[in-house]
Amino acid sequence: MPRPKGKSSIACQTDTVFLTEEQVENIMKKTLSQLEKEVDKLKSEVRDLTSTNEKLAKDNDALNHLQQVTEVNFEQLEEKCSKTEEDITKLQKKIDDLEKNNCYFGKALNEKESVTQQLTSTIDRLEQDKKMNNIRIVGIPEEEDKDIREKVLETTKKLKLPKQIQDEDLHRVCRMGRQRLNKSRDILVTFKQHEIRDIVYQNKMTMPRDENQPTFINEDLTLHRGKLFYQARLKKKAGKLYTTWTQNGTVMVKTDVDAVQCAVSTYAELKDLLTKETDNSGSELTDFDDSWMLSESSSIEY
Repeated sequence: MPRPKGKSSIACQTDTVFLTEEQVENIMKKTLSQLEKEVDKLKSEVRDLTSTNEKLAKDNDALNHLQQVTEVNFEQLEEKCSKTEEDITKLQKKIDDLEKNNCYFGKALNEKESVTQQLTSTIDRLEQDKKMNNIRIVGIPEEEDKDIREKVLETTKKLKLPKQIQDEDLHRVCRMGRQRLNKSRDILVTFKQHEIRDIVYQNKMTMPRDENQPTFINEDLTLHRGKLFYQARLKKKAGKLYTTWTQNGTVMVKTDVDAVQCAVSTYAELKDLLTKETDNSGSELTDFDDSWMLSESSSIEY
């Protein structure tokens, strides 16, 4: 069968469809338009892939640069760590040397402290030896119109002595320290003979008690022994000691009425003695007051 003019034919299984040229052209244009869209889409995807590739390339370059920098920094860090280890080794050696020196100087300091303590003890003993002819009389009022030596002789007459003290037995008599308002200063009495001084001191308890004007006779102690005796009296007042007194410049204590009398020459000895008594009795011992040891110029009253 002949095809009509101006028409195209499409073969099918059943029938043959004849299209016009315009219809074919429209189909061609539609197909071409779809292909162009597909091509544009592919171009866009290619551009995106290219951009992504360029970005990845830049990231790769940055990563490579970072890796190079990291490698350089790691090498520098290894060098610093190596140097630090060397410095630590040197410092450790210096510390070991300093510890050895510290041990040496510590021993030397301990030796010097031991020597200093021995010298201090020797000086204190020598100073106390110079005071062996002295006594201190506390409680005699200060009167300008009366001779101080006469006051001392009047005081000794109140004692029960085997022989009365005469003015020629006195070597020196003077007030101690600066004058204070409403408080009489101690009188320092130096005897010419130590035996006469001992007679007076050993009989001091025979003096009649005057509640209006109490008078006391004490040994003339060094500053260290005076402070030690003061602390011992504080412990007696607190009930930690039974009694305390001085004998030839030595501080004596008894912790109990039946206890053996002990001589103490340092504050540590007094503390150890009370600590031992506390351990034996099981009672509690309060802390010691060390503040009195801080000032060598603090006044001590006997």
